[in-house]
Amino acid sequence: MPWFAKIEAGIVDKATFDKYVPAHKAYVQDPIAKGHKARSGYCPPAGRRDVTI
Repeated sequence: MPWFAKIEAGIVDKATFDKYVPAHKAYVQDPIAKGHKARSGYCPPAGRRDVTI
């Protein structure tokens, strides 16, 4: 599976954003269950790789 990075700017308030996080995390689990190394999360500061969902 090819990888990509999607850069986004926050356009909704945190409460609206947060209500979609559980569904997104479940969505990402599907390719993981199929053996892909899917990850999702914020882009970490340079040198850090521990910020993922």
